[in-house]
Amino acid sequence: NFQSRDGWFFLSAKQCTEATGLSAREQASARQLLIEHSLLAEMLSGRPAKLHYKVDLKQVALFLGLSGIEQPSWQQLLPLFSGCINFYRPLATITGNVASGLYLSYLLNQHRHFMTYPRQGAGFTVSQSALRSALCLGPKTQRNARDRLKQIGLLSEHGNLLQINLQALSALLQGQESKPLKQTR
Repeated sequence: NFQSRDGWFFLSAKQCTEATGLSAREQASARQLLIEHSLLAEMLSGRPAKLHYKVDLKQVALFLGLSGIEQPSWQQLLPLFSGCINFYRPLATITGNVASGLYLSYLLNQHRHFMTYPRQGAGFTVSQSALRSALCLGPKTQRNARDRLKQIGLLSEHGNLLQINLQALSALLQGQESKPLKQTR
């Protein structure tokens, strides 16, 4: 029971990778940033010792500018996270990194909207500033993610129109478990 452990929880690196697509190295960097901002605490516990985590809800509230909440709860903070981006974790695997997977997830959502309300033309447009704002990716990371998607044949650009190669995406998703895409550098 989460409450009986005073908010401490265990999550293995493998479980975190499955949930987020972050590699062990990326997880360590993210955890370090969260610890530096006092948003996360870590503790070794159990036998054999396992790394446990606790989110400091009061620090999260302060970090978000919510100074009026004395003892915040998950129920109070949960509505603040309702604007999250849908992320299909296998996209990180087939594209080779989390940023490209997030970028593709966002584009697929925009493509779905385009297909619901089609306009004249063979593609759809996405504002790079809207994408940067939605995904919180820096310009270089965003450019590298877009270039990666083009490099593996999932995205093409025609002026300011984008097209997703859904057939290639489907093939990669179907073959993902039998033969994952190799990193190229």
